[in-house]
Amino acid sequence: MTGWRIAYVTCPEFLVKEMIKIQQNTAVCPNSVTQRAVLYGLQNQQETKASIEKMRAAYQERRDVIMKGLNEIDGFECLSPEGAFYAFPNITKTGKNSEDLSMYLLDECGVVTVPGNAFGQYGEGYLRFSFATSVDMIKQGMEKIKEGIRKL
Repeated sequence: MTGWRIAYVTCPEFLVKEMIKIQQNTAVCPNSVTQRAVLYGLQNQQETKASIEKMRAAYQERRDVIMKGLNEIDGFECLSPEGAFYAFPNITKTGKNSEDLSMYLLDECGVVTVPGNAFGQYGEGYLRFSFATSVDMIKQGMEKIKEGIRKL
């Protein structure tokens, strides 16, 4: 359900009260299709367990492929994410800021990234990569970036 923006949390009540303050001001509610899909998943856990494990394994493989690729690119350093499907490599050794490198990769390599500065001042010097795509697409993207960085 990538991108459907739904979750649940289990935590102490004092934290729930604080989270409600944030949630009330950032989202009204998930759409009805998403709610029905989650309900089905919760009501049919045995049926969906195999599908969930298959997707978890697929995302782990994708993460491993993108991590290998990013860490082979000159000027990139990336720690392995422990959740979600985003990698956030440090790109400061390329000599480019996040906005300029993100645009360069888009224009010259055809690879979409999000500049780290979109996440605030501490995101500068990083790029966000999604690995919610096929392993083949990730490998192609990594090769395009490697070639593009060589040309800098």
